Amino acid sequence: MAKTLDKDLKELSSEVKKPISLDEIIHEYSELANELELGELTNEIIERLEINEQDVNRKMLGYRYIILNNDAKISSIYKPEIEKLQGRIKKFENTNTYLKGKVCQAAEIFGIDGKYKSDTINVSSVENISLDTDETLVKESIDQIKSCIMNNNTEDIEVEIELVKTSMTINADPETIAKIVNYMIASEDKILFTDFTINVNLDRKAAKELVQEVNEVNEGLDAALEAIKKEDPTYSLVPNYRTINFKGLSLKSSRYPRFS
Repeated sequence: MAKTLDKDLKELSSEVKKPISLDEIIHEYSELANELELGELTNEIIERLEINEQDVNRKMLGYRYIILNNDAKISSIYKPEIEKLQGRIKKFENTNTYLKGKVCQAAEIFGIDGKYKSDTINVSSVENISLDTDETLVKESIDQIKSCIMNNNTEDIEVEIELVKTSMTINADPETIAKIVNYMIASEDKILFTDFTINVNLDRKAAKELVQEVNEVNEGLDAALEAIKKEDPTYSLVPNYRTINFKGLSLKSSRYPRFS
C-alpha cells in the first residue's frame, strides 16, 4: 500500500494544473455530452474532452491517495490502538470486580451488618439487584404480547403488559390509519388490523419492579402453603398456585463496596 501511495503522489505532482473540483468536472462533462448530442464532434470539443479527462484522472488519483492513506492509518494505527485500550479496560474491570468482592467479603466478616468502620476508612457491603434476561425467552414472550395486542386480546396477559411499552409504526393508507386512530380513541369493537407494524420493547425498570413484586407474592404464598401443611400434613399442592411469571426474566443479586 505504501508503494501505491508513493506512486499516486508522484503522478499527482507531475500533473500540476489549475485546481478544479470534481463537481465542476462533472458539470463540464455533462455540458460537453449535451453538445455532442446536439451537434458534431468538433476539434474544440475533442480538446475540451481530453483536458477534462486529464483533470478527472488527477482528481481520482488524489481521492484514491486520501482514501488509501486513511485506510492505512485506520488499519495499522488506530484499530490496533483501540484493541489494546479495550484489552487494558477489560483487565482493569476484572481487577476491580475481584477487589470489590474481597472488600465486601471483608466488610461482612469483620464488620457489623456488612459495615466496617475504622479511624481511616468506612466501608459498607451494598446489595445490588439487577434484572437478568434470557433474550430468547423474552423474545418469545414479547412476540406473544405483540400478537395479543394486534388481536386486541389482552385479558390473559394483563400482568405482562405492565412490563412493556408499546409503540406503533404505522405503514398504511390514510383510511386505515384513520380507522386505527378512531379505534384506539373510541371504538369498543374488536378489529384486527394487519396493514401496520407494532414494535414492543421491554421496559427494564418496570420489569425489575414487577418481578420483585411477583417474587414477594410468591414468597408469601410459599410461606402460607408451609403453614397450611403444618396444620394439615395431608394437604396437597394446588397446581399452578404461584402467580404468573414473565418468561425469561429473573433477578440477579450482587454486592459492591460503598466507601465513605
